[in-house]
Amino acid sequence: MTGEGPMSRRTLPDELRSVLLARALQAPDADETVRRVLASTATGEPEPPASGHPRWPGSRWLLVAAAVLLVGTVAALGVVAAGQQHSDRRTASSRVTGSAAVGGTAASPAPSGSGAGPSSGMVGRMGMAPGAMAGGTAPVPGNPPTPPGLDCATLPGSRPSVGASTTVEVPGGRIGYLYEFRCLTGSGQRSASTVAGYTGGGVALTLRAVLLPASAGAQLDFLAGAGNTVVIQSVSRDGTLVRQQFSTDDLVRYRQDSDLVVGRTCTAAEVTATVQPAAAVPPGSGRQPYAVLLTKQTGGVCVVSGYPGISSGGVAARPTLRGPAGGTGGSVPEIVQLARGETVAALIEPGSGCRPSRTASVTLPDGSPLGTLAAGLPLCGAQVHPFVPNDRGSD
Repeated sequence: MTGEGPMSRRTLPDELRSVLLARALQAPDADETVRRVLASTATGEPEPPASGHPRWPGSRWLLVAAAVLLVGTVAALGVVAAGQQHSDRRTASSRVTGSAAVGGTAASPAPSGSGAGPSSGMVGRMGMAPGAMAGGTAPVPGNPPTPPGLDCATLPGSRPSVGASTTVEVPGGRIGYLYEFRCLTGSGQRSASTVAGYTGGGVALTLRAVLLPASAGAQLDFLAGAGNTVVIQSVSRDGTLVRQQFSTDDLVRYRQDSDLVVGRTCTAAEVTATVQPAAAVPPGSGRQPYAVLLTKQTGGVCVVSGYPGISSGGVAARPTLRGPAGGTGGSVPEIVQLARGETVAALIEPGSGCRPSRTASVTLPDGSPLGTLAAGLPLCGAQVHPFVPNDRGSD
């Protein structure tokens, strides 16, 4: 364009890579084609023609136009998809923006909720298991130094734990490593998450920045890296699902580029609940598992995470991550999103030694009552597992 210098060789590939990662596209053949097109546009050398076909005049400019059109099309599809699934998402204009660094000073804040880069195209957790790595390449092995503020004494019986992890990359091929830290109990109860950035290799990692401090009281949903950008999605202390995007040029300072509210904790007024037999009986168990099902009845997006309460006559099911009939495969309960008409479930594995209850009192994970529901299962020694994003109650 007039008045601008030549395009950086990293600009177009980085933008395309970010968009593809954000939309979770898995197309190796397409990726190879895009790589060849980008290589030819960056070097100015057109691709060699296939055998028997003439070289087209002006192919360099055709390739440039094709690459730009591809980037624009994919980005547009990402924004449309995000708008369809989260049409009521609004910008969190009151949230703090700026630069995160260890011992650094804040930079000028970027506009909150700008929606630039991967965060504007990311929708949900893309099927990732809770605590799993999302995006980037596998971080180096070894134990990263624990960032400040992680106090497991506040959660009795817990231990320090490293959860999700990802990487970022800046020009020159330098890699930064990001980790989630939390305190964790055997039942999956966790303290507030800390997300910190490191540089180095092997076991010699150096703490550079804290992007999400434990003092914020948030619990991480997922962590995704693409190029020099990282997206952090978490549930805040007040039950808001927030998606934040950071970028870095030196792996030491991380600028917060955007901050979006995706949804809020589900309330009893938004959902209907039932308790019913689950679809399958585990082989050899002889006991029919049940499930607490929640169905969203209103518009917008809400989130639920953790265990429903289910009790009768002073006896309550014990929360566990998984049992013989199923449950979650993650180390923490998943943060599950619901839109209108969607159903999620939590599995109940009945106990023995007492008569089945005809009804049970059921609550949301935060204790909000859902009512007294027909149940028909013995709760002595019963287990209840966390909500998962399907109507089976097991992932």
